[in-house]
Amino acid sequence: MKNLTVSQLARVCGVVGVLVGVAWATPTRAEETTDVIVGKVVDAVSQLPVPDVVVTATAPERGGEQTVVTRVDGTYHIESIPPGTYTLLFEKEQYRPLRRTEVHKLAEQELRVDALLEPESPDDLGDMIYCGPVVSDGFSAGVSTALYHELDTGALAQRPLAGRRAMRTLDGVLTLASNMVETRRGGTLLGTSPWENEYLLDGLSTRDAVTGRNALPLSLEFLQDATVFTHGLRAQQGSATGVVVEQVSRAGSNELRGNVFVKWVPGGLAESGHGNSTLGEPRARHAILHQGDFGVSLHGPIAKDQLWFFMGVVPALSRVEHDNGSRSFIDHREVQALGRLTYLVNHDHNLSLMAMTTPSTSRWQAVDSMPGGVDHGTSRVAFDYSGAFFEKRLLLDAHAGWLGQNVTTSPTRPTEVPGSLCDGSLDDWPIDCDAGNQATHRYQASVQGMYYGEILGMLHLPKMGVSAEKLVHRWEQGTQAETHGGFASAYLQDTWSPLNWLTFNTGLRYDAQSIGGRIHGREVTTHKLSPRLGITVAPTRQDQLRVFANYARYQGRVLLGLLRPHRSTEGVVANVRLDPSLTPPATTELVTGVEFAPEFVTSASIVYARRTRTSGLQRIQDAARGGLVLVNPGRSLGADLPAPRSRHDSVTLEVDRTFHGNWSMLLAYTWSRLQGATLEEQRGVLNRPHLLKLSGTREFSKSGGSWGVSVGASYVGIAGAPIGAAEKRAPWMHSVDARLAFHYNVDRTQAVALHVDVFNVFDTQADDSPTSGREAAVLPVYQTPRQMRLEARYAF
Repeated sequence: MKNLTVSQLARVCGVVGVLVGVAWATPTRAEETTDVIVGKVVDAVSQLPVPDVVVTATAPERGGEQTVVTRVDGTYHIESIPPGTYTLLFEKEQYRPLRRTEVHKLAEQELRVDALLEPESPDDLGDMIYCGPVVSDGFSAGVSTALYHELDTGALAQRPLAGRRAMRTLDGVLTLASNMVETRRGGTLLGTSPWENEYLLDGLSTRDAVTGRNALPLSLEFLQDATVFTHGLRAQQGSATGVVVEQVSRAGSNELRGNVFVKWVPGGLAESGHGNSTLGEPRARHAILHQGDFGVSLHGPIAKDQLWFFMGVVPALSRVEHDNGSRSFIDHREVQALGRLTYLVNHDHNLSLMAMTTPSTSRWQAVDSMPGGVDHGTSRVAFDYSGAFFEKRLLLDAHAGWLGQNVTTSPTRPTEVPGSLCDGSLDDWPIDCDAGNQATHRYQASVQGMYYGEILGMLHLPKMGVSAEKLVHRWEQGTQAETHGGFASAYLQDTWSPLNWLTFNTGLRYDAQSIGGRIHGREVTTHKLSPRLGITVAPTRQDQLRVFANYARYQGRVLLGLLRPHRSTEGVVANVRLDPSLTPPATTELVTGVEFAPEFVTSASIVYARRTRTSGLQRIQDAARGGLVLVNPGRSLGADLPAPRSRHDSVTLEVDRTFHGNWSMLLAYTWSRLQGATLEEQRGVLNRPHLLKLSGTREFSKSGGSWGVSVGASYVGIAGAPIGAAEKRAPWMHSVDARLAFHYNVDRTQAVALHVDVFNVFDTQADDSPTSGREAAVLPVYQTPRQMRLEARYAF
């Protein structure tokens, strides 16, 4: 997995630590090897070794930890550490703590992890943290971006937009991955759609089965770690034809710590809205009058070394003025509240219980129409268990949870107020409040196990898991209508290294989905297998070089939003029937790439990926029975439609460098091409041939680290959207954002920080999107006009 930290230019970071590399020792006979993690810790300013640093290695699957202290020369040596996935924590007074997650260790191999430490800043404030270049481990033939530092820094992302929820969530941070773009429907990978992504929170899916979007976009204040997997997905990572986003919620610790913060976008500091698009069409004006969130979080021990808690509450609110000849106002209110208990039974077993709720309301009032509104609530209760058996050679994880969603709308149709949270048309795929009152109940359970050891004389790390869920979705349009969904999955994968420089990833995934209900005529069940095969070559240790290739077949899911009853212009409600041979959408992917870290502070990578769509979904008119029927184009009832054979090729080049003197820089460019896509497919995917991201930061700090000032800027350029059927495109979209940040350490455990973010600095970005909702494709987010976001934070 690619753990190169990718961030926008305004990712205001004082370099807390640079992970130098992950490499293996020279091959030796099994009886002579030891399971160890070694490394060296260096002062980032003086470049001298740092003694007496406490290094703690923990594995969530095991529940235990091992701790050592660095020697006079800054080196450390953790012995007898079994294989698994670890988190390393480096701590020393007067230095900022450095946490490194997703550190993979195989059996009978030496793992090296070096680190740089900067002057101390409380890790809960984390406004100056940056993880520098590193070639990822050689165990995975995929591409991913770790976002755990961005969660702490509050990276300059998720722009304030009219009609957008005010709360800052991970959905707006996904664009920090090199080839991800923020669209009007959420973050997405070039060549895919936002509703193709999978979202996992603490091991269970939070993907909305109706819309395909993230049903539970947590506030960044509640997330501890997150990783977005863009290419080369392993068998364990769920069914998705887009990206997979793995999230870990915050938990307690042995220290009582907390945060108080406020983030605000005052409309009085914004430029006036633009009246025309770059295409010359008159545009309605959407003005943010105010938008922001605030809150508090607290975590600590109930019983030290055994029982911990985390709790937090984050309200958010916004008001938007809409003017297209007549004025209207749209108000949105939202609250997120989360509580979590973690209990360590012993060093082999631990339990966790989490509960949260996210109620929200949207209200609008137009001058010449009746008021409208939407109430939306999502709640989740989840139980997690991690255990180790047979002298920690078998690791088990189990998760069970319930996810409930309710949507209630007023009599006024949401689409009567453009810019509301519920705007959109039937062809834009389902929006959760478009069909009136709805309720969804989702029951989930999953178990996975990992065993390490020798098989046929070679080192292996096999994993297997099973999951199941039951879904009940109730539509209410005059009469009660209900759709049932059931999902079952199983996977088996293995990581094995016949040589210390050669690793194979193999996997096979089975997915079954059943959907239907009385209103759809019958129930349809599908069974699909998805093979995965990858290879990684790490020929040298000094140069930190990784060459990899991966082939995979991905299966998606049939979104229940496509089954919603359809109301005709005459007001007649018609149910959607299902093709008896219906199958979920599917793609195949081939990816290959090279990662290279020639220096301690620099890394570079180039990745080529090809995705081919082999199965799609479309609703058509049923000539025989009337109404709509959901089919696969090119098959069965959809045989008269062209079969999907679209192909998307992309090449991504990325260079990440950290300079001496607290400078950092990122350059990422992606070229892509979509071929063979029908007009319907082109409307549903992000089709842009060029994407350029450039960012840089500079930190100025007082000797000793009591205070610091950071400045940063980022540039994003995206090629224009296609115009009609002709091979013409709108002009490029250019955006420059900037940040100024100040932090002051009151003492060892308290700090304050102030941020000023400026989006669309030059106020040159204009909206070139079509005015008609029916013509609108998946378009990148356009920021008009210039906006400023202010943030204040106190950590204790």
